[in-house]
Amino acid sequence: MRPAVRTLVVALGVVLLSAGPAAAEDPPHAGLRLDRVARALAHDPLFVDDDLADVVTGPDRDRIRAAMKTAAADLGVPVYVALLPNPRASESQGRGELFLQGVHDRSHADGLYLTADEDAGISGVAYGVPRDLDYDVLHGDQTGPADDRAPFADLTTRIEGTLALASDSPAGPPETPRSYSGASPFGQEDSPPREPEFWAPFLIGALLAGPFGALGLWVIFLLARAVRRRPAAPPRPPRSPGVRELRALAARELEALGDLLPPADDAPGRRAAMEAYDAAVLLSDEVGARPGRHDDEAALDLIGVVVLAVQGRTVLSEGRTAPRPACQVNPLHGAGTRGKQIPGVPKGKVCADCAALPLRQLRQRVLTLPGGRPYHVVPGRFRDGFGGSALAKRVLESLGVD
Repeated sequence: MRPAVRTLVVALGVVLLSAGPAAAEDPPHAGLRLDRVARALAHDPLFVDDDLADVVTGPDRDRIRAAMKTAAADLGVPVYVALLPNPRASESQGRGELFLQGVHDRSHADGLYLTADEDAGISGVAYGVPRDLDYDVLHGDQTGPADDRAPFADLTTRIEGTLALASDSPAGPPETPRSYSGASPFGQEDSPPREPEFWAPFLIGALLAGPFGALGLWVIFLLARAVRRRPAAPPRPPRSPGVRELRALAARELEALGDLLPPADDAPGRRAAMEAYDAAVLLSDEVGARPGRHDDEAALDLIGVVVLAVQGRTVLSEGRTAPRPACQVNPLHGAGTRGKQIPGVPKGKVCADCAALPLRQLRQRVLTLPGGRPYHVVPGRFRDGFGGSALAKRVLESLGVD
């Protein structure tokens, strides 16, 4: 496209967009809970919501306060702990790190922040903490309950352990992370925009723009026809997808693999693709048969469906006899092609994009589940990640299929 034409397109686009309706914002009450917790932590660094008062008792609070005091003295910065329910429908969509970020945005008080939700899963963020905190310190095995049936039984011990790990971490430059992706507009966490809510304001804005707007649209239309269409960039794999998003993705990938089956009898990847499809279908059925499971468990199985379906398609398209392992940083990235060990993440290979990044950035790319935990800390069939070429066989065995 010539520079003059490109300039005209950009200018017209800016004018038309500026005449349209403003983007939707969260309602005024969306941040009230963040305000309340930030104010409470300013007076008392331990906040226990009334909904968790019965499971975090007086003796537990005394132990937590003692651990916080010790850690604050060791770290040289304040320690804040907020224990409260954080469901998917909250302002942070159930993501502990995002909730703590919202609290910090209001308090502007640096320090080590921890939170635990109704499932007793611990999340933490360090703001201005002079330590080189390894990923496992705030997201390791000790942050999840040992027994999901009694998640609060060891919460106090896990908080003490997390604070002790932070205190024992080597000195490092204080950082203020801002890598947590934002939540969807409040109240729209699981719902795509409905057509009337989008098109009605758009059409009104177009009408108000008047003849100039119509002329601009006509010019853009003519220019668009004259410009060669470029392929859209592939969507970036999500770092913290919700169960609903994963269900849709799993269904699409499973359907795409099913469209390729059965392959030719002499296809190199025939057996691997068929096995991957069988495992993915049975795993998808397992998710549907147990709708009452915890979101993290359902999400992990749905991720397994996606990985298996992608592996099945890949062996056919590449003419391989066995699939390549998935990226251990985020299995939704695709195949792992290069070896790179990340502390706390199951040993395996990572994708080319992850291989090019420094370790500190990789820790922020690890796939997390709806509850805020990294995918590999949830007990079950994927505890060792999605590495190896025998993933389908492992899944089938876990489902009792020989």
